[in-house]
Amino acid sequence: MKLIIREEQERDFGEIYRLNNEAFGRSEEAELVNELRENDGIIISLVALLSNLIVGHILYTPCKINSHKNELTGAALGPMAVLPGYQKKGIGRKMVEESIEILSEAAYPFIAVLGYPEYYSQFGFTPAGKHGLRCQWDVPDEAFMILPLDSERTDEVTGTVIYRPEFSKFANIVGE
Repeated sequence: MKLIIREEQERDFGEIYRLNNEAFGRSEEAELVNELRENDGIIISLVALLSNLIVGHILYTPCKINSHKNELTGAALGPMAVLPGYQKKGIGRKMVEESIEILSEAAYPFIAVLGYPEYYSQFGFTPAGKHGLRCQWDVPDEAFMILPLDSERTDEVTGTVIYRPEFSKFANIVGE
């Protein structure tokens, strides 16, 4: 079976909701995705398909670094989900790799993620603190990571990375 990754389409919304619900074992992430979509808060939203079944989903939203020098807009990864029966088969990896390429080509200067350091470090993410950046929420330093895509622009700023307001409503799940 060939894995196909493509932009989400309106007809996918119900399956994406179900996938996030099953992958996380709760509805908060699925609700967050819907709210971001309703508020035009999505940069890219990709689905992974095997035999026309959506088995994975990855979402990026805009985030900003508020610095005393200037403001820089990048992309925040998450949520990302793979159906439980399809996890640990490289689907998440393929979605992350393809989306990084898309964001790089679109000239986003950085990607921020709250997640497992051992997973995201394989894509080049490093603790944001090493770049002089911190998360707007109180999260473990090692779990908040940055992938600079344009070091000329990202090296110029330090400060707090601010996510879209929809995330604050779900702050209890951020970084899980």
